Order: sequence, then C-alpha cells, then structure tokens
Amino acid sequence: MPRLPVTTTASRPNVAGVVLYPAQTASLTTLVALSLGMLLTPAPLIGLVVLLVVWAAACRYSVEVLERSANGSSVAPEFAVEPDGMGWTLLILQALLLVCQLWLDQRVDAEGWRWLGICVIACVQPAMILTAVMNHDMGAAFNPARLLRVVARLDLAYLPLIIATIVLSTVQLSVVVTDVLSPVSIMLGTLRLFFGTAMADWLSVVIGQMLSGFIWFYLMVMYFHILGRMVFAYRKELEFVPTPRSVLRPEDRHAPLLQRVDRLVEAGDTANAAHELGRSLSTEPHASPAMHARYRALLIQSDNQAALQAHARNHLAQLMATGAQREALSLLRESLTRDPQFRPTSAELTTQLGRAAESLGQFDLALAMLQDFIVRNPRDLEGAANALIASRILLERRSDIAAARAVLQDAIDHFLPAHPEHAELLRRLAQLDALSSRMPDAASTAAVRNP
Repeated sequence: MPRLPVTTTASRPNVAGVVLYPAQTASLTTLVALSLGMLLTPAPLIGLVVLLVVWAAACRYSVEVLERSANGSSVAPEFAVEPDGMGWTLLILQALLLVCQLWLDQRVDAEGWRWLGICVIACVQPAMILTAVMNHDMGAAFNPARLLRVVARLDLAYLPLIIATIVLSTVQLSVVVTDVLSPVSIMLGTLRLFFGTAMADWLSVVIGQMLSGFIWFYLMVMYFHILGRMVFAYRKELEFVPTPRSVLRPEDRHAPLLQRVDRLVEAGDTANAAHELGRSLSTEPHASPAMHARYRALLIQSDNQAALQAHARNHLAQLMATGAQREALSLLRESLTRDPQFRPTSAELTTQLGRAAESLGQFDLALAMLQDFIVRNPRDLEGAANALIASRILLERRSDIAAARAVLQDAIDHFLPAHPEHAELLRRLAQLDALSSRMPDAASTAAVRNP
C-alpha cells in the first residue's frame, strides 16, 4: 500500500473537518444560493432549464472544491464562474451515474442484484470523477486504462472513496425517490388553521425544495472535498501536480509574473515558483487576495512550513490594516491549526485579532490570542484588559473558574497598583473567589457574569 505522505496537517483530514467543511462561510453562502435557486425548478417550461443551470453551478463549485482541496487547502473557495465547461462536463457524468442508480432502484426487484449494481457504480465513480477533473476531459473518465491506473496507485486507500460514494449515493437517492420531507408536511399541517390548506401545501413544497436541495448540495461538497484531499495525500503516486488556475486579463499588470510562475510549476519547480511570487508580494502589500492564495498554495505544495507561517504573520497585519477582519481570522485559524504556538508579529496585532475574534463570537480563537497574552507580552499595557476579556470568556463559555482566576492573577502579578485596570482586576478576582466558595450558587454565577 502506498505510504501516506506526511506533509501537513491538511493532508490528514479528520471526520469533523470533513463534515464541517461545507459549513464554512464561503461554501455555506453558495449552498444557500443554490438551494434558493431550487425554488424555481417546479415552474412550468423554465423549471427544467433552471434545474440544469443550478446543477451545473453546483458541479462547477464542486470542481473548485476538489481543486482547492487537492492543493492542500482546508478553506472552502468562493464560487467562481470560469468558462472551462467543467461544470457541464461533471453534470453530464453525474447525471449518467444517477440515471443508472435510479434504474437499479426502480427496475431491479432483487435486493441483492440492486445492491451489487450500486456497488459496481460506487467502485468506478470516484475514479471517473478524479480522472475527468484532473484531465479536464470527460472522455478520459470512460478510458478503462486510466481508471485502473488511478485505482492501482491509490491501492487500499481507494476503499474509503468507495464507502463514501455508497453513503452519498444512498442518501442522495433517498432525497429523489422518497418523500424525506414528510415530517415538514406534518408540521406545516398546523398552518392550515391560519392560512388554509392551499397555503400550507405551498409552504411544504417551498421548504421541501430548499431543504432537499441543501442536503444534496451539502453532501456533494463534502464528497468532493474528500476526493480532493485524497488527490493531495497521494499526489506523488498519482503523478499529479495541482496548479490553481487563474483568469488573467490582458491589462492585468501581474499577468507576466503569474504566467512565469505557471511555467515554473509546469516544469515541476514549485519552490522557485513560490520564491518568484513571494518576492513580488513582499514589495506589494496591496496585492490581490488571489495572489496571496496562490502563493500559499505553492508553499503547501513545496512543504515550506516556515515560509507559510512567515507569510501568514505578514499578511495578517495587511488584512487587519485594510479592515478585512474575517479574512484575517480565517488565516489565523489555519495558521494555528498548523502550529498551535503560532502568534502574530506584535502584541498590538495580537490584541486586535483577539478582540476581533471575541466581537465576532469566535471565542476559541480569542482565547488563543488573549489567554497567555500576559506571559508572552508582560510589558504591554493592554495585557490587563485582555486578561479581563479572557477571564470572562473562560467563565461564561467554558465554566472554567480555575483558568479564569489564573489569567486574572497573572495580570495582577505583572502590573503595579497604579495601572488603570488594577482595581477592576482585583474586583473580578474577588468575585471569582466568592463564586468558587459558594458553588453551586446560581445567584452568584449571575452576579459575576453581570456585575
């Protein structure tokens, strides 16, 4: 069996990471938009056209997911319309496979034969999709030699893909063949008392269309993320060097640079390609997000962890300076996943990121920045305020009185009584001590949380 390359943490996705991948903001907004598009599919005449367009868009996005994941990234891409036809190509392939599954479900009465057929489809489907997307050619998906080559090079690692395909096909088929939304119809029955039967039935159809579409698209994105991660993990065995494609306008002043980078990648010189792009980014702090994303993808391909984290530290400052807080926090989370000891370049930036994470409800990220802030930056005057924030999060979100108290005590030990926040630190510490001595006391908890 080929050995799984140990390159980055991204090459070893866990179950939670795979399941939650479509729940990222970029992916979730795309899935919601596609689900809303399903509302128009029951319309006469244009319904079929809308259905095909929505499904082509879903397939187009799935290709983006696969390619981004094959680059080693666990960050879901934004939806991008590119005139390469891969969305329609994948739609045709998926439609053919779905027709085969529907025929087996409707026409084959013997359960054993039906499941045998589903298993055969599941065995070839991952190899067909991978071959079509990697070669950007649907004809390659029907070439037995290429399919067998993919299966042989993945060896036993191909088995999880078969299992994932069977699970996806079974769930998706149930969405099409059965009325999985009958509970929704039952709940909406109560609306007949207020809106009448017609309105309640209409609402059940609307919610049914959206929910079934969302379930299907969610599973589809998750499945293609699994395929992409497998390509990344076994890229050497598959002899595949993923190259993020960029649409360059003639007037784009970065076009010559990116074309030079593309040529280096095609020649297999990923390290020099990353160096070329990194040298440009170091002198242009306002370069496009696509260029920064491309640079990080190249660093991941060349397994240059030091440069990857160095870029993150520099880019975090640029993102915060331009007000792109969510993008900065996303990059910070990715960097902490690679190295839990990762920290920004300055105490000021650490404070900004920690407080931004707290204001946006990303409390784990806020604690990563603020809980040990005093230890890492003992002379920074914002340490007291950061300790108060970290202590509050530890108490309210984790009910960890001991950790909350430790943060406050560290701050008190570091700052003189003349510090403006010193009295507040002592007051909060006294409240925690009182709470700890009277546990369990709901009234004390409320008093500490709302002083």
